[in-house]
Amino acid sequence: MTCTIFNEFRKKVIEDFRYHHHQSIADHNEQSNDLNQLDDVLFELFVEDFITMLQTLHMAYVSNKRITRLCSEIEVDKSELNQNGNEKYIDVRLKNRNPRNLEQMLMEPKPMGYEMDEQNCHYWNKVVLVKRSKYLIAKIIHHSGRTTISAATNEPSLAIFLGSKSTYTDVKAAKILGQVLAMRALESGIHSIFYDHREYGKSGEKLSSFIDALKQNGLNLDEQPVIFARAQRDQ
Repeated sequence: MTCTIFNEFRKKVIEDFRYHHHQSIADHNEQSNDLNQLDDVLFELFVEDFITMLQTLHMAYVSNKRITRLCSEIEVDKSELNQNGNEKYIDVRLKNRNPRNLEQMLMEPKPMGYEMDEQNCHYWNKVVLVKRSKYLIAKIIHHSGRTTISAATNEPSLAIFLGSKSTYTDVKAAKILGQVLAMRALESGIHSIFYDHREYGKSGEKLSSFIDALKQNGLNLDEQPVIFARAQRDQ
């Protein structure tokens, strides 16, 4: 039963293909006079066209399915989408699940603070150097108060280069600490930070060595200003 249906389907396909593809039949007929061989060629041509059509339909379905993920300003008419597609999601307000990305693009507003604040809070990430009794610790602090990156001279990986514990707070330790903090910041995607010199008063030799190490290892100590969105009248 199955073979009979397939043969009838194959016969119908070959007849239709003979009607629509005269040139293809002529080209293959010049090479072979065998009718069965010609029918096989016609059926193969049909299969190739059918597979191409399925691939085209699949790509059209994928395009309609993922149209909202395009990072461009393409405007899509809802009538072009399928009734059972994603047209109901077009007007939904999207929520950014990676807010730090806006900071990298200089589009995240910085906290302004107040004029009478003791410390300047107009930054995204700020570098801080703290001297303990037996070691130094450096931090990059987010404006939310969370410590993003930190390094200390009493860490085993840094203590190898310092030797005895008496050298954990000297100028050499401050320089190595700056190199390590800059390397960790760049590996984490932070390329510029805010440095408030007013918090330290007079700059000492340790602080100067630490700041110079940050600059020499590729860390920018001057955060870029925020790129404000254009007003309607400016466009």
